Amino acid sequence: MATASEPIASKAVTSTAQRGGSWIDQLIAWLDGLPGPTWLTYIGLSAIGLVTGNAVGWLDGKPLTIDLYNSVFGLFPVAEIVLIRYLDRVASEALVTFRPLLAESEPGFRELQRRMTSTPRVGTAVFTVIWVAIGLMGDVADPAAHRLVGPSPTSFALILVIEIVINGLLGVFTLKAVRHFFDVARIHREAPLIDLFDPAPLYAFSRLTSQTALAPPVGLRGAPNGRPRRAGPRRQECRPGTR
Repeated sequence: MATASEPIASKAVTSTAQRGGSWIDQLIAWLDGLPGPTWLTYIGLSAIGLVTGNAVGWLDGKPLTIDLYNSVFGLFPVAEIVLIRYLDRVASEALVTFRPLLAESEPGFRELQRRMTSTPRVGTAVFTVIWVAIGLMGDVADPAAHRLVGPSPTSFALILVIEIVINGLLGVFTLKAVRHFFDVARIHREAPLIDLFDPAPLYAFSRLTSQTALAPPVGLRGAPNGRPRRAGPRRQECRPGTR
């Protein structure tokens, strides 16, 4: 049986995703399985996102320059994938640290590890569809805020495609965050070997829960309904008796 000191989690995310799982598990497993270093894969993916985001303006006949707003728009899906992948690895490492307090057999531990680093097919599909629908309703309610008023048909279609991807990944992140919080609570509740004189394993999941909680306000706040919000001139409030 493996011990907590063994590198169980070194390839946990990729191996568990390859056993099945949702579309996001399959996507991350495929990206991690491409030839060459993983970091190079994500640099290439970032380059694709950068070009795709700026193509929104280029398709409208604007000069072939890099626009900051469109660059963030195109890179947002890549950032979401990296965040989801990162949190999976944090969860796997935290579980390995907590393992001395568990009475799980090797198969039971592997199954628990699989659960914390993957999402179910049906649940992921449901959350993806819900968040995509919410984003599309936001587009219909306020198309000007999403720059859907005035672009060419090709640019309009590209904006919608990128927004659908962004909102679908937001749905995946929401599901994963909920599952992480419930799993951590259940693991602590059912752990039979808690030793108050050795509190270090009790803090194993603190990094996971804190970073999962901070991700939406820090990393995702700039994209309400799928698009990063551009700062603009503030309206001055007109009051009676003032000019």
